[in-house]
Amino acid sequence: MFHPKSRNSNLLLENSKCLFCKHDSAILETQTQDYIYKSTEEKFNFMRCSECGHIYLSPRPNIKDISIIYPKNYASFSGKFSKQNPLLTKIKDSVLLSRFSMFGARLPENAKILEIGCGDGQLLKAIKRKHMSFEVTGLDWKYQKEIEIDLQRHGVLLIESTLEDVELTEDSYDFIILNQLIEHLWEPESAIIKLHKSLKKGGLISISTPNVDGFDRAYFKNGCWGGYYAPRHLQLFNRAELKKLLVKNGYSMVCQKNLVAPVVWAYSLQSVSIRKFNSPILNRIFDVNNVLFLAIFSLVDLLAIKLGFSTSNQMAIAKKMCVESK
Repeated sequence: MFHPKSRNSNLLLENSKCLFCKHDSAILETQTQDYIYKSTEEKFNFMRCSECGHIYLSPRPNIKDISIIYPKNYASFSGKFSKQNPLLTKIKDSVLLSRFSMFGARLPENAKILEIGCGDGQLLKAIKRKHMSFEVTGLDWKYQKEIEIDLQRHGVLLIESTLEDVELTEDSYDFIILNQLIEHLWEPESAIIKLHKSLKKGGLISISTPNVDGFDRAYFKNGCWGGYYAPRHLQLFNRAELKKLLVKNGYSMVCQKNLVAPVVWAYSLQSVSIRKFNSPILNRIFDVNNVLFLAIFSLVDLLAIKLGFSTSNQMAIAKKMCVESK
């Protein structure tokens, strides 16, 4: 069901159902806004499924409005991070590359890597620098010309499409990366099935996504938790749900772990600042390019992990299982 555009909205909204139960019986978890990019004045509802507790956005933007909710200055494909803070880019590359190398080091020579939602391609460039023989491909719905030229110059192959629309070659990739991407998908289960087909036998998929069981979510009431990130985050997962989605669709779990979530902290505190104070000074302090701020909250999360708490960022690694034909 579609909702007509309201006077304060430039979006056509649609109702959604629980990803797992397929029920539309749900209670309001929280209401929030696009505090970070202000792409719309619309208020958004995160609903909690009455049957299983899964949290999802409803009503949500239609995929046809993707260019509205991801404006031209959207950080991941505008090159904002790498342009404004080269030091932070190096740190981010090092962290992401170390996560990849946990399993990437075991990949065969000439392995084929695909990153879904690669943005400005910083991770793929870092992988290519370390593993020259790897064929690395990035998929995103849009590339700015400057980014496209830079990635091609570094040997990164590009696919410009949404994951929902793209046709991928079957049995093609050794390793697929979804870094902070699955929560953005309109049809995450269909995407997981599609990627299963495109993986080679024994191929790996790596998924990083916000964790609704993160200890800090309780501190940010009234829709200010950075993991909500409306209207771009459409589905929110905990570790059990992410495992359930993967196992149901032909994967075996290799590992799951908590990750530090300094960017979620930044978005949470920015949202509080915008909602209550609208202070430019506080916004600069909580900016995602503030290395000191990110370092402090990385340490906070590392301590939390040591103490056995769940953080607001998680990673799952899973392997493609062979599905026997009936």
